Amino acid sequence: EGAGKWKGSAGKPSATMQDLKKTILSWVQLHTNPVDGVHATNVSSDLSDGSVLLTILNRVDPDSPQLEILPDSKGNVSRALHYAEEKYGVPIFVDENDPSWSSDDMVVIPQLVQWMKRLPDIEVLDAERKAEEAEEAERVRLERFR
Repeated sequence: EGAGKWKGSAGKPSATMQDLKKTILSWVQLHTNPVDGVHATNVSSDLSDGSVLLTILNRVDPDSPQLEILPDSKGNVSRALHYAEEKYGVPIFVDENDPSWSSDDMVVIPQLVQWMKRLPDIEVLDAERKAEEAEEAERVRLERFR
């Protein structure tokens, strides 16, 4: 009976690796979609050059000059992982020197789950930024009438 409680109504596991990958991909896309030229369609090979990771970090921390995407894939991955570790406390599970790190779901998924847990919520950040922009626009509008 113990194992059965983890099964869904059709006798299948209620949370599959595929479901987890879809959730992670949705989160990655939320953080990369407004950026031209950066498209995430899966949670592995799209991470290999580091541009998706840096784009995610740029969305949550747009003022950081050290997050520029460079032609050096290994350097991009390393900078993204170490920046996330230093700024947000995200542990590094991948070997950034292993060029095949992004093809191993057992490495990529735990890494991205930690990013999801520890990075600021982009929807909250976007709402705060829009509110700040509206306040600034109102301040400028009122300054004109003085």
